[in-house]
Amino acid sequence: MSGYDLHIQETDSNVDGAISPLLDAPAGVVNNLPTPPHIANDPAIQISPTFSLNSTLDSVSPDTIIASLDHVFFAVHHHRLLASSVNNFGGCLNPHTKPTHIAPFTFIVQESSDVLNVVLHTTYHLSCDNYSPSFECLYASVQALKKYGFLPLQRLISRGTPLFTTILNRAIQEPIKTYALAAANELEDLAVSASAYTLPVKLHLIPQELVDKIGTRYLQRLYKLHGNRLDNLRELLGKKLFPHVAKPYCSVEKRQVVSRALQLAATQVMYDATPATTRVGIESGLLGVVSSVSCPDCEESVNAHVKDVATQWMIMDRTI
Repeated sequence: MSGYDLHIQETDSNVDGAISPLLDAPAGVVNNLPTPPHIANDPAIQISPTFSLNSTLDSVSPDTIIASLDHVFFAVHHHRLLASSVNNFGGCLNPHTKPTHIAPFTFIVQESSDVLNVVLHTTYHLSCDNYSPSFECLYASVQALKKYGFLPLQRLISRGTPLFTTILNRAIQEPIKTYALAAANELEDLAVSASAYTLPVKLHLIPQELVDKIGTRYLQRLYKLHGNRLDNLRELLGKKLFPHVAKPYCSVEKRQVVSRALQLAATQVMYDATPATTRVGIESGLLGVVSSVSCPDCEESVNAHVKDVATQWMIMDRTI
């Protein structure tokens, strides 16, 4: 079975004759399956653990059975799919029929079990995180949701929904792919959240394939985010040190030496900076000046200056 482990029982090589016509049929063709008890008791048949014949996902028993291209069966509810789909599940469902648990409506789809699993979890508002779907699976699942009429996508993949969380969790390892998925499907909430994970990425190295998926508008917004953060950091680091009042033990010349040392350190921090520069990076780069300062008032001024710069940097926008 492709993708990831559905935790289902392995099948025998000889599939039962009563079910083999469905497995051999082209996608979309409706067939007659054995009655649910036959399926449930046949060790040669793979059934989704979440969408089993005995699932309690609805107040009524499942009355529709979908077979994936790799021959995994999902028992679902006809009325649930019709209520959520604008095209009768890609034309696979007949809104005028009334299937039952004993005489279910059955058909096979072109998607693999891992993709169909994500699609059905999403339509039932369930998290599929425990299956650890790959990014490729998630991308294919979003396309399948559109194909089967679960629109608008923004309703299913908005902040706080299970699929939104699952996809965003992939942004740590795949920030640009995640952003591209969101941009290509006009998933604004997801694009905004994913953009924060793109800060370490060198945008000029994004493959053309992903550039095309992102599109002009979302790419411009990403470049603006990265550029604005560097401009803001440059402005913060360019701020002059506010000197302490004159003291007998610290001349103007000494205070100027401290200011120049801080400016030099700020220049180095800016040279090494990226849009993802951290507070720790700023503080460690600037506070090295303190080691050569003998005046306690100058040291206090430097510490206050660095704290102010770092604090302001932390509140700068991190998303598009």
